[in-house]
Amino acid sequence: MVNTSGDYVLFINRANQIIHGNGAACAALGYAPADLTALSIEFLDTHLAPEDWQTIWDHLQHHASLNLRSSHRHQSGRALDVSLEFKYITLHGQDYSCIIAMQH
Repeated sequence: MVNTSGDYVLFINRANQIIHGNGAACAALGYAPADLTALSIEFLDTHLAPEDWQTIWDHLQHHASLNLRSSHRHQSGRALDVSLEFKYITLHGQDYSCIIAMQH
């Protein structure tokens, strides 16, 4: 379901690394899958400072979800305005933030 979604979906680990992006994420952002997973969320999200991620992670652990508007950096450098829905999930004993991004 994640891989066939029209919205782009990213999975981020506690260390702020993108560990998976679906096909829509790669297409919207202009990155090959291996290039996308080499990025941190702070690089991709132009409004997110490194200290912000810890605040978001802490919020997700207690409230399970969060909605924000932001801007993501396309591979070409241009900004994409996005609405982000963050979900806190645990898969195979590992905690992740699943981000569903809808472009404007």
